[in-house]
Amino acid sequence: MNGLIVIQPGFWTSVQDAGRFGYAHLGIPQSGVMDRSAMAMANGLLNNRPDAAVIECTLKGPVVAFEKDTHFVITGGGVTADCAGKAVKHSAVAFAKAGDHLNIGAVSRGSRVYLAVAGGIMTEKVLGSRSMYAPLTAPKLEKKDFLPIGRSRYGAIKGAKLKSIVSNISGDKPEALCLKVFKGPEYQWLSLDQRQALLRPNNVSKYLNRMALQFEKKLQHHMPDMHTAPVIPGTIQCTPDGSLIALLYDCQTTGGYPRVLQLTSESLNSLGQLQADDKVYWELLS
Repeated sequence: MNGLIVIQPGFWTSVQDAGRFGYAHLGIPQSGVMDRSAMAMANGLLNNRPDAAVIECTLKGPVVAFEKDTHFVITGGGVTADCAGKAVKHSAVAFAKAGDHLNIGAVSRGSRVYLAVAGGIMTEKVLGSRSMYAPLTAPKLEKKDFLPIGRSRYGAIKGAKLKSIVSNISGDKPEALCLKVFKGPEYQWLSLDQRQALLRPNNVSKYLNRMALQFEKKLQHHMPDMHTAPVIPGTIQCTPDGSLIALLYDCQTTGGYPRVLQLTSESLNSLGQLQADDKVYWELLS
């Protein structure tokens, strides 16, 4: 069987797909890739299934070895990579020969990059998904891990399809990222002044991972306590001390803090690429 061998795992590297669904009542999160558009681009370029599993690399990528000749793509954040000593172009199909080593460096823009291979990563499914999430699976990849690769359909792809996909990292990084949001269920608990304060520009704090991201500026409020209620990726909660926390794909399935905003799916993708100190501003949708 074709596959990849992890030579060096990088900072936090894991296998992710579209996530697992139907287990929220058991407290099991959705998980899956943080940047859905980057996964879709990579799989589209390789003629994979849209939900084929990929390798998600956070901040610093891995070194992997190819057991057989393999087509692959790197998408997501900006990064420098080389295969057998040759530079690899971002968001374009590349080819590795059997035995070649692919070295994915530090992420220079954004926080996550994605490695997709023709045929997809075919690790064992757990509760219907290959997404890594402890304690269901190991939390991340380790040295010497072997990742099976499925049967490639890359030869059937049409050139026109390749040309229709545009890199998602083109252009300069904006000074601030616009996050589009809807009103959350408890938004109406805020006064007019508090609503205006909530939607002022903010910065990402140092507290961020696959579960959640906290913003630096706090919101002064007098919202009452509430019973535990369902939450989903993209929910923005406000804690009693005013901390604003955006829930991401490994988040819990219920929470006891007011849900003041809800991110759109597109903005949730963008949130998965933010780093500490990045600035955001908000667009409230009606």
